[in-house]
Amino acid sequence: MAEFFGVRHFSPACAFYVTEFLEKYKPKAVLIEGASDMNELIQPLCSFEAHPPVAIMAYTNQAPVRTVLYPFADFSPEYRAMKWALKNNVDVMFCDLPVSYLLSEKCNEEKTDKKENTEEPSVYSRLEQITGLDNDTL
Repeated sequence: MAEFFGVRHFSPACAFYVTEFLEKYKPKAVLIEGASDMNELIQPLCSFEAHPPVAIMAYTNQAPVRTVLYPFADFSPEYRAMKWALKNNVDVMFCDLPVSYLLSEKCNEEKTDKKENTEEPSVYSRLEQITGLDNDTL
């Protein structure tokens, strides 16, 4: 059975609750949003030698230079989930598109096309309008 826990990046509240969630459900595997070809970096990110804040950065080496950044802090829900999984001998991995795709020209063209064709406000703007709260309240 799969359980899902949506998070707000860099939310101390989500970091607390994701740990509570993992303790409650004791999953056999933890999947985290991130480039799937960077799984070998999870262990070093969570090692005693790493002192958050830390980040994974991927980039192209030819102009135009494109980058993808995955920052983590002690209060990041994703970081807490990785630490919990490693501490509890649970498989943990990133489960998003490989970074090579995210840095590709094709992906950047798709993003540009979507921005040009999108007239709708973001989900965060809509939530702020509906609730009257800013989107960082959680």
